[in-house]
Amino acid sequence: MLAFFNESQQELLIKLTEDFLWIRFTDYLNLFYRAFDEFIKEYPPSKCSKIIVAPLITQDDINKHKSSSFLHYMVSNEFDPKRYASYETQFVDNNAKLIQKAGECDKVCLIDDFIGAGAQAHSVVEYLETKGVSRKKIVILSLVIQSIGYDRCCNENVEVFYAYLRNRGISDNPERCLERTELMKQIEEIVSPPFGYNFGRERTEALVRMIDTPNNTFPVFWCTKSGYFPAPFPRKQK
Repeated sequence: MLAFFNESQQELLIKLTEDFLWIRFTDYLNLFYRAFDEFIKEYPPSKCSKIIVAPLITQDDINKHKSSSFLHYMVSNEFDPKRYASYETQFVDNNAKLIQKAGECDKVCLIDDFIGAGAQAHSVVEYLETKGVSRKKIVILSLVIQSIGYDRCCNENVEVFYAYLRNRGISDNPERCLERTELMKQIEEIVSPPFGYNFGRERTEALVRMIDTPNNTFPVFWCTKSGYFPAPFPRKQK
């Protein structure tokens, strides 16, 4: 991949790669427990004894294969109730069941493996609120979340717990920020990502790969350009 770029562009890509986070399938369950434990610290049984866990999924994505549903399936099958014996934890796999049962619980935990700019999280919370689920009852658990998504959730009074909090790869690093921004623009002229994905979806500037590479990640890492450009972490064809 580096052969496509000049020395300055290569230097930037190597520097960004040093900060790249790659979460393997085998990491998912332990990272969920890390985020869930942070939630438990904030909400002991005296404050919250009944919990519903559901995938964070928009209405438009209900019938699609989404990573949040995969994570929910994994966790619901591997969850250790003895580890959280003081809590009554129930798993539901869709928003309809969640809305039906929300009145029976103290907290609703919406889980996902990755949250980028936070737009989808915002959409799900707003939808559930229109269906009578109080925003104060909702918390979001994510294995990895970008700082701009975290800030958006906080600004909208939605609590978030996570295993990894990630800054933007260039804009949140003051070192040579303007120079590196210009270099990435040059790189993306070569990569030619789809419209709207420059610097990652919603300019998230992520440096993350999960089971799949989020489109919030810089396109140079995932955009194969129909097989012409050898991106190191190409997104799966869906």
